[in-house]
Amino acid sequence: MVHSLPILGSVIQGNDLRDMIQDAKAGCILNNGDDLDFYRAAKELASNELLRIQTGKYANQLLLEKFSVDSAATQIIASLSNGK
Repeated sequence: MVHSLPILGSVIQGNDLRDMIQDAKAGCILNNGDDLDFYRAAKELASNELLRIQTGKYANQLLLEKFSVDSAATQIIASLSNGK
């Protein structure tokens, strides 16, 4: 994410990261154990430079919006402020 690389991951079914990453178009998340689909997704990313660039850009954007220190601090402060 920090190097603008696309995300390729495997998660247990029902993991909320899947929706977040797919909604952001930041990469491909598959169910743990779907080895053939994982291989196909990796092969597609390896062979499609435009896809790598686009999804990598979105992955970096997702990092900045959801996982940066500034974003985390803002979310914590907002959460604490709403609790008052």
